[in-house]
Amino acid sequence: MAAPLTLENRLLLACARTKPDTQHLQALVARGPDWQAILRKTERWGLAPLVYTNLQQAIHSGHVPQSVAERLRHLYRRDTIHGVAQREPL
Repeated sequence: MAAPLTLENRLLLACARTKPDTQHLQALVARGPDWQAILRKTERWGLAPLVYTNLQQAIHSGHVPQSVAERLRHLYRRDTIHGVAQREPL
């Protein structure tokens, strides 16, 4: 029997969509996830662009710690720059 998903994994899966359910995201954020685990998994799984974009409402409403929001923004920008650099030779 598989172990149930952690709150953090459920939040990341909810963010890993192009059209997320914002109410579901807000409900998960309100439950107080381990933000350091979110950051580690976001970076490890290469989800920074989706996580940062889909948590914008929670970030602007102050439900995401400022340090986490800043780290997500840094990862988002880093991934964007990396993507542009990879496409440049094409």
